[in-house]
Amino acid sequence: MKREELYNHLYKQVVSLKKEKQPALFAIDGIDCSGKTTLREDLAGHFTVKGKRVVEVSLDSFHQPREKRIAQGSLSPQGYYEDSFDYDYLIKELLHPLSELKETQGLPIAKFDWKSNQQTPQEAIFDPDTFVFIDGVFLMRPEISDFWTYSIFLEIDFETCLKRAIKRDTEVFGSEDIVKEKYLKRYIPGQKIYLS
Repeated sequence: MKREELYNHLYKQVVSLKKEKQPALFAIDGIDCSGKTTLREDLAGHFTVKGKRVVEVSLDSFHQPREKRIAQGSLSPQGYYEDSFDYDYLIKELLHPLSELKETQGLPIAKFDWKSNQQTPQEAIFDPDTFVFIDGVFLMRPEISDFWTYSIFLEIDFETCLKRAIKRDTEVFGSEDIVKEKYLKRYIPGQKIYLS
């Protein structure tokens, strides 16, 4: 299936499932470096061209502060899965309000930037006709999976994940060796916890 055919297929699926007078939430899940953000941006553009009101959200904007993220150890897979994101805030301030939205309302689409380790609050305007595209890891975990109108999981193997991580994250982390250590000891084992 060609990319444009895939986007048209997903468009029809999501539109058919959207409830009247309620936003549709499209979750794009997958392990690290699987292409979630690229797909979110492409699909959001596809829906916008078709005249739909779209808001994009990245789970990366709902990280916990660094001290919470590494409380179980900076290379802990369990810590990656359990402590990376502020799910309580995400549910209370965004997902639950969206599930009950009846009129135009401003809601948070960002809370915290993990790179600067600082609060970065940002809001967007939502209404009942909005299509919300959210990308991130662990989006099908039990406490949030029921909020999605439609969800997909992008599948790549861990070898491809590591190759892409080295290309993408070496500058962020400072060296290829640090990237390998973080992915082999924390991120990939943390994804295996999630997948199990």
